[in-house]
Amino acid sequence: MKKLHFEYTFDNGKRSIVSCIPDTMSYDHSQEQWVITDKDHNTFVMSRINRCFDENVPQYFMCATVYIKNEAKEFFMFFHHRLQKFVPPGGKIDNHEIPSDAAIREVLEETGMTVELISASPISARPCPFGIDDHETIAGVRYHTDLIYLGKVKDTSFQIEEREGHSGQWMSLDQIMSHPDILDDTKKWCHFFHRIRI
Repeated sequence: MKKLHFEYTFDNGKRSIVSCIPDTMSYDHSQEQWVITDKDHNTFVMSRINRCFDENVPQYFMCATVYIKNEAKEFFMFFHHRLQKFVPPGGKIDNHEIPSDAAIREVLEETGMTVELISASPISARPCPFGIDDHETIAGVRYHTDLIYLGKVKDTSFQIEEREGHSGQWMSLDQIMSHPDILDDTKKWCHFFHRIRI
């Protein structure tokens, strides 16, 4: 049987990609949930499967990225393990999530900070993103469409989620624009957001 690949939320709230060969699907009366058991006797609750994908089919993900700016007009960046670049916090929007809620969740998960989003629209019921970026994160396989948000925090202290990256820091616009490990698209958004009052 072909392997099944999916993103799964574990008991501790962490999400990661799982690959398994399904063996049975059954209803667990103790959990009142449908579960999948694989050939190695691992059990996965179906309601915790966020998305399934096929390695041979291009994958498209909606994401939320948050540029957090402090009163000194500095932006928060951290060094991302996989990208090997300094980036603002962000990540995939889950199937059940509103994009602005996903943006707030991703900032909290990755930095420990509680962010308040600044809306691009003064009349919208929810915070609106300022724009959209498209990225090919794995050539020919994975594509991200990023909703770009601006945010502020009352408490600027942080704790980086080690699974995601390290070396979190507040950077001035000059530091960002001259930094060799920051993408051009990130620099453009920082330059744009630098002029906006929060």
